[in-house]
Amino acid sequence: MKKIPLFFVLFIMTVLIAGCSDDNANALAVRDIQSDPFAFTGELRVNGIITDFFEHDTRIFNLKDTAETLVCLSLVCDSFRLPVIYVGGGDIPQIADEVDVIGQWSDTEYGVIFEATSFEVRRNIMRIIERGPNR
Repeated sequence: MKKIPLFFVLFIMTVLIAGCSDDNANALAVRDIQSDPFAFTGELRVNGIITDFFEHDTRIFNLKDTAETLVCLSLVCDSFRLPVIYVGGGDIPQIADEVDVIGQWSDTEYGVIFEATSFEVRRNIMRIIERGPNR
């Protein structure tokens, strides 16, 4: 029988506990809305990791599930990404920021997209990704 490394077990437990913390209690995860995004209406709070920005409009970025990103340890894992357009004023979040975006579905010039009127940055996970699983 193969033994599971202690680091891996601790890492998975940390991800699960972080996902169940009170801080994220009122935020939907990207994976929660993946199967049917339009089933959720009205103002939503969605938590995820920013993976990239749209080349022609830097107000548009992709949001990936936080837990999935932390397990994969990459911003480019093959997974669902939620397109978001930020219409609020001020600074725009950065790649690898874990954010809660607050907004709703909207019909824009780019089609139906999640339109965020505000966001809260929780942390930037780039150092976690750079360290990798064995450090």
